[in-house]
Amino acid sequence: KRVPAADLPTPLPNEYGWISGYAVAGNTLWFGTSAGRMYKSTDFGKTWAVHVVDPAGSTVFEIAFNDDGLRGVTHLRNAAGTFLWATADGGATWTNLGQPANWKSSRITAVPGTDALVSTAVNAPAFRGSAISYDNGLTWTELERATSKAACRFLDAQTGYAGAFFVTGPPFQGGIFKSEIAFEAPAAGSRRSVTAATPQPVRTPRASLLSVYSSPASSVLHVVLDDALLDAKSRVDLVSIDGRVVSSTRAVGAKTIPLDVSRLLPGTYIVRVTANSQTISKTVTVAR
Repeated sequence: KRVPAADLPTPLPNEYGWISGYAVAGNTLWFGTSAGRMYKSTDFGKTWAVHVVDPAGSTVFEIAFNDDGLRGVTHLRNAAGTFLWATADGGATWTNLGQPANWKSSRITAVPGTDALVSTAVNAPAFRGSAISYDNGLTWTELERATSKAACRFLDAQTGYAGAFFVTGPPFQGGIFKSEIAFEAPAAGSRRSVTAATPQPVRTPRASLLSVYSSPASSVLHVVLDDALLDAKSRVDLVSIDGRVVSSTRAVGAKTIPLDVSRLLPGTYIVRVTANSQTISKTVTVAR
């Protein structure tokens, strides 16, 4: 059923939406336009409001919102390039984050059930691959840059896929990639209802209970647990970027746990600590 024009904000001259520039969280919908604006509905499309993202009118492309419907990001493109914008109030106001280090500028998506955003890119080798953010796009950790990845979507933290340019070859290239990312658990209280009336600030993930040094590491990586975890029977796993557990250590009451990484291949790994029915992760690098 077509939404009556009376329930839609009046478009600007020559303003149009982009077919992939939308996001959904619960009953809340967003889509972007070529005039730097974003339409929003909180009743699954029956009625709409519109907010300005970029007063200069850059085109709104990809949009991603976390489960709370408040924290979100979007890609805006103009003649100068692609830029990342963020909101903490459901899209009413936006901040230009520019082009953060390690961020991938082709596509972006939120991961349901987590505080994570994943960005992907198909650009030149220095920019292609994937990256992850847990602070609403402020900072990014590169996951890999081995393969170009375009569209990326997640059903939940365990189920996600990314598509790549497909070339039949020879040699064969591209295809579909299944995520094996070990995501951090969401911060306590971060998953608020999309119907919340009062916008809340972005919260810091529980990764503050865990620290590591030194990264990049060549021989030994030290994992330091917060005092809140010292009485727990903690398990410390080191996970490769393809999801394999390359080492596993149990620690009872130990504040600092050394991990031998001298025989590991250089690259990105995830330190995953399980304690007190919670899982906390940090991304680290092994170098030679």
